[in-house]
Amino acid sequence: RDVCVRPIIGYDIEFSSTTAFNEADYDLYYDGEKVEAEDFAVDGTYIYKNKLKVSKTAGDYYYFETLVNFVEDDAIYVEFKHKFTGASGGIQFIYLDSDGIGLSGSFGIIDLNDQQHSNGSSIVLNDKDVMPVRFTYDKAIDRDIIQIETFKMVKSAEGDDERVYTNVFGDEFNEETIRIKKDNKKLSIWAEDITEGTTIHFAVKRNYWDSRYVRIPSDTNISVTFVVNSIVNGLHIEKNGCEINLLNLSRGGNTEVVLIAEPEGGNFKPENAEVSVKYDGNTTDLVSVGIEDEIVTVYVAEDALNGTYEVIFEYNGAKTTLFVTV
Repeated sequence: RDVCVRPIIGYDIEFSSTTAFNEADYDLYYDGEKVEAEDFAVDGTYIYKNKLKVSKTAGDYYYFETLVNFVEDDAIYVEFKHKFTGASGGIQFIYLDSDGIGLSGSFGIIDLNDQQHSNGSSIVLNDKDVMPVRFTYDKAIDRDIIQIETFKMVKSAEGDDERVYTNVFGDEFNEETIRIKKDNKKLSIWAEDITEGTTIHFAVKRNYWDSRYVRIPSDTNISVTFVVNSIVNGLHIEKNGCEINLLNLSRGGNTEVVLIAEPEGGNFKPENAEVSVKYDGNTTDLVSVGIEDEIVTVYVAEDALNGTYEVIFEYNGAKTTLFVTV
């Protein structure tokens, strides 16, 4: 492949006053290393690592050609520095085959467990987690071919849905519980506090590559909901506002208790707790549990045996046991 490049230098801020191009006015730097006059061949050409050839005898521009050693993962930055003013500009030559330019795979986010999430997914974090955001297109992001824009859909004063673009969600005005931070090219999610769910949109945007060379699929605007769990250090059972660990019930009887997370508050959902019942070390259904609207109801079957049953509640690694004596 080949390309012609012509630096333009202006003598005012609007570049309305420019001078004619003269290659003798410029020094060339390849990846920060200056090309000296003696490095050029007699015919006015210079070959860099058998990867990139430039000719200074092609009229009013530099003529660049990629060579046999210009292969995948190569990226060569050529800087043109004006000898008399110090002004400079550059262009990067990057090798990409057709698969690399065409973002052919599905666009998605990779979570802390290396699971890929696409449009409409939900990712659960714990309070105060920080999640480096990895994308399936990270290779293209690292090469500056594309960048990721983040936005939320918010209601305008007229009631219309509008995109709000920002690199940081959550400030002293919005008091968001999910924050996005951008450091150079990379994003990270900060779980500042518990939340039922915050939906964030991620969209692919080209940098300086045009549509002839970067083919972006249509599904590159995805929404992902981030849910932040409370950190549960322990569980306990309460009845009538008092903590208990023992109940006496007759056959066919039932009673209501409350499953409490420690510390209290947050988005702890008792209905998501795992419950098992054991009698003499064996699982049984002679005592059962129902959870609705945060109320735990303990039921004893009509044919329950006399003795003590262990009702075990587990949630996010925390566990408590309620002993039910029949």
